[in-house]
Amino acid sequence: MGWKSRLWILPVAAALIAGGVVLYAVTPEKAWWMPPCLFHKLTGLYCPGCGTGRGLHRLLHGDVLGAWRMNPLTVLVIPLPAYLIIGAHLRRRAEAAAKPRPLPTWLPWLIVAVVGIFWVARNIPAYPFTLLAPH
Repeated sequence: MGWKSRLWILPVAAALIAGGVVLYAVTPEKAWWMPPCLFHKLTGLYCPGCGTGRGLHRLLHGDVLGAWRMNPLTVLVIPLPAYLIIGAHLRRRAEAAAKPRPLPTWLPWLIVAVVGIFWVARNIPAYPFTLLAPH
């Protein structure tokens, strides 16, 4: 795989860095241009993404506990892309001539199940489930 096939990394990295800079500089609760969660606004329930922007803002400021209180699933999922990318890169280097292995077919179903369980659990109005709601 040549360097030209990896050029997509530059705009993706630039977008992630720019988004991180904006999210670091702007408090999501106070920004008039950051939209509230439409699902929460219409139903009063929390979606799996509720609190993600506020959590990432806190995480960028080094407040891991504050980020966890906003959305624990986001805090747990953040290292996953790096792990998958680094693992794929190391496997590709080790098995240069070998055919790349696809992701397991059960993985998307596991992700859907985890997100669905989290979605339901964070809306149960009883302790300890109330700890999963953004606060």
